[in-house]
Amino acid sequence: MVTPASVPTSRSRTLPGPGWAYVTGLFLVSALFRFAYAVRDPAPWIFNDEINYSELAQSLAYTGAFAMREVPGAGGFGVLYPILIAPAYVLFDRVPDAYDALRAINSLLMSLTVVPVYLLARRLAGPLPALAAAAFSVAIPALMFTGQTMTENAFYPIVAFWMLAAVRILERPTFAGQLLVLALIGLAFLTRPQAVILAPVLVASIGLLVTLDARDAGGRFLGRLLAGLRAYWVTWALLAVVGGAAVVRQALRGEPLNALLGSYGGVTSLGYEPDEFGSWALYHLAELDIAVGVFPLAAFIVLLLTGLQPSADRAVRIFACLGLFTVGSFLAVVTAFASSSTGDRILERNFFHVSPLLFVALAGWLSGRVRRPWWAVAPAAMLAGSLTLALPVNMFLNGTIVHSTPGLLPIWRWRDRAFSVDSIDEVVACAAIAAAVLFVLVPRALSLVLVAGLAVYFAATTRPVESFTHQTSNGSFVSALGEPRDWIDQAVGRDAKVASLWVGGADAFPYWESEYFNRSVGAAYTVLGAWDGLVHTFKYASLRPDGTILELPSSRPLRLRYVLTDEGTTLRGKRIAQNGVGTMSLFEVGGPVAAVEHYEGLFPDRWSGTSFVYRRYDCEPGMLRLRLENSNAIHRRPFTVQVLQHGSPTDPLRFRVQEQYPSAAIKLVPLRGSCEVVLQIPTGSAEASTPGDFRQLGLRFLSIRYDPSR
Repeated sequence: MVTPASVPTSRSRTLPGPGWAYVTGLFLVSALFRFAYAVRDPAPWIFNDEINYSELAQSLAYTGAFAMREVPGAGGFGVLYPILIAPAYVLFDRVPDAYDALRAINSLLMSLTVVPVYLLARRLAGPLPALAAAAFSVAIPALMFTGQTMTENAFYPIVAFWMLAAVRILERPTFAGQLLVLALIGLAFLTRPQAVILAPVLVASIGLLVTLDARDAGGRFLGRLLAGLRAYWVTWALLAVVGGAAVVRQALRGEPLNALLGSYGGVTSLGYEPDEFGSWALYHLAELDIAVGVFPLAAFIVLLLTGLQPSADRAVRIFACLGLFTVGSFLAVVTAFASSSTGDRILERNFFHVSPLLFVALAGWLSGRVRRPWWAVAPAAMLAGSLTLALPVNMFLNGTIVHSTPGLLPIWRWRDRAFSVDSIDEVVACAAIAAAVLFVLVPRALSLVLVAGLAVYFAATTRPVESFTHQTSNGSFVSALGEPRDWIDQAVGRDAKVASLWVGGADAFPYWESEYFNRSVGAAYTVLGAWDGLVHTFKYASLRPDGTILELPSSRPLRLRYVLTDEGTTLRGKRIAQNGVGTMSLFEVGGPVAAVEHYEGLFPDRWSGTSFVYRRYDCEPGMLRLRLENSNAIHRRPFTVQVLQHGSPTDPLRFRVQEQYPSAAIKLVPLRGSCEVVLQIPTGSAEASTPGDFRQLGLRFLSIRYDPSR
């Protein structure tokens, strides 16, 4: 009787010496290339994600324990990635230097993916196709995440190593191999809870493979099936123990099972739209098709169709079983989230981890290990070529794809430079169909044509993707931070205790950027509720009419030495520093914290929208003097600004179109010790003067000054 453990699975898995040399060279080239691009970006920009892991890594490096904004614990976020990047903060005292070191670590982690992908591909192909698969796995647009403080940098290679370990135990279920594959699930889970799906993927893959092997072996089907399942007793035992322990732990704590997912637990309670599930599944598959360049997805479909057939090559069958459930499970999870009320976008960043399986399938296709029967090739080519017909590409070409869907960024750039809004959907569809035709027509003897075509495609996509990320990073830096990035540490020292204070209405980016680059910034106080997703990290306060800030729930005056706040808030004390673009101020208070004045309603460039609000605390009668900038492109005729004090209308402000730099003076009348003025401003489209700026703008506030009555 032949058991699955003893069935030969590949012609050779021995790596020749030059193979390792090429893989090592590929790893080094990838790491250097990615690092060179990453360090061009001056600042992080995917918030609040990048703050999450930066805070955890810095806390671990400086205190030996996890904390976020001085609140102990990991906040439900994965801890493995912060552990991996913490050495950057240990080695470099200045956070800007550690930021570069962090991105070097990211580049090494992401590039490490070439090792498991090469080893996986060697099971179906020779050294050159396997090397191509490894190279393509680090050439996809999603490798842009090496420039960001994001878990993708650890999760991508860990999932690839897990795939390798899973294939090994499907080939031969050894005791050590099963322990390793389960340990990698644990590591992946400690990186991001999305990895919980790897356990059912493993179970389903084993079940399908054992069933197919038992079917093909002849004899008593049930006996062979049970014998095959018994070979994985370690996996069943450990999964049962871990699952049972998780259920008991949550029951004893009185917590639901989804609490084990930490900060991602809420995903299980979102309202999903089943009727939209199919559409979003097609959107994600079509976007993946674009991101990998059509050929790999077509080859993967052929691998699935041929590998699940009776008497299929067992190496191909193993990849078919694992690939079916891995891609299917990742697709189901990402589609469910995308179809929820908080999704509503293509989330490549949660799906691209399956792409190594597609490149391995392409290697098998190129080498001939994956068979090419017409009944498999025809539907594979038709599906891979036509998927983009279901994707309204132009509808998704907007700002959200910069951080969620990097595979569409090149399409966006090519649309604007070579095609048009009206034609881009058809261009993408025609290109995908042409690629599918090539996939069918190019013979194996000319398979280098497919490799070269895919290499050219990835080379062409790299520049647009990096251009978008650099532009976004630089935009955040220029509008929210400026030089020096560690301006607070330079003013008070890295070991000082600086608390941030948010009174309301300000843009969050200057807070995030200043917090990210300065070790001294710790506790976060807020008057009007949490201003980002890290709700558990905030300390709450209230604001009295005289400006005094009270801690909650004690209602005692808040006492701090250094306070970081936005440009719209002035505190009693000495303003000792500002960031390079003037959006944040650092005050030395040295006692009870009190606000003097606060205004809101301005964009970082000081243009208003429809409303501007000014408040002065412990206010005396005086004048609010404004120096403004008007734009003829926005206001083409005379206009009136309505003025309300304490909710009641007062004399309006009237402006002529010819006045580019008008001024205004508003008499302030205190009510119960404070003054409040609201300006209701007519707006117009900024795009009339600045193409691509879709904001509705009113007036630009050049200066805001209070003059008490003499």
